[in-house]
Amino acid sequence: MQCTKPLMRKEILVNRLNELGWSAYKLAQMVTLLRSQEEKEEKKVSNFVSLVRNALNKPDNSSLKTIETLVKALDGEIIIRWKQKKEVVTGEREEKIE
Repeated sequence: MQCTKPLMRKEILVNRLNELGWSAYKLAQMVTLLRSQEEKEEKKVSNFVSLVRNALNKPDNSSLKTIETLVKALDGEIIIRWKQKKEVVTGEREEKIE
C-alpha cells in the first residue's frame, strides 16, 4: 500500500515559523540545540542551515528524524493515530468490522 498524501505539508511548518516570528536561521539554531542535547555533543549551526531550508521547502524529501526535530524545535509534537480494525470470524464466513 502506497501513501499518496504527504507526511508533512510545507504550509504547516512555514505557518508555524511565521507564527513564532522566526527565520529559517533561527529554526536552524533551535535544531542545533536539540541535536546537541540529543547526541550529547556540541554541534554547529552551519551543519543544519541547509538541512532546515531543504526540509522547509520540500518536507517530503526529508527524513522522519529531521521533520520530528523541526516540529520539536517549533514547540510541537507528532501524533500517530492508528485506525482500529477488528476481524471477527464466525463459522466459515469471515466478516470485517471497521
